[in-house]
Amino acid sequence: MTDPTTPLDHETEDFAQQISDQVESFLVALRAIARENDGGRAISLLLLEISQVLLAGARLGAQRDFTPHSDYQPDVGPEADLDAMRLRLADMLGPVDPYAYVFDPYVPEMVIGRLSDDLTSIATDLENGLRHYRLGNVDEALW
Repeated sequence: MTDPTTPLDHETEDFAQQISDQVESFLVALRAIARENDGGRAISLLLLEISQVLLAGARLGAQRDFTPHSDYQPDVGPEADLDAMRLRLADMLGPVDPYAYVFDPYVPEMVIGRLSDDLTSIATDLENGLRHYRLGNVDEALW
């Protein structure tokens, strides 16, 4: 576990910086895709960006074991307001935004989800981790 007052070893510092860069890249790209409002290219670009952030997550699980200091996440301030981005994504994705799935196989009721909601939820969580990283709480950020 790292303490914000304890210097990180070089390997952990490099690893955390790489993950931070990938997260930042995803957030910038997602906002740009939503702003461009080019539905024809959006799905391909979103697939690329999600794949990159999945790779970062896979590296976290495969390369390091991080445990936060506490069971409770330290407060890093209010979450970013990404609702405008969510609405732009929903508008741009149009008819491909909603999707249906079976949440519980024992209850054959279909549940409706939205890609725009899911992407915004992912961005909110990643942005929260990025704020932890910037405040020096690396284990919490990588957790």
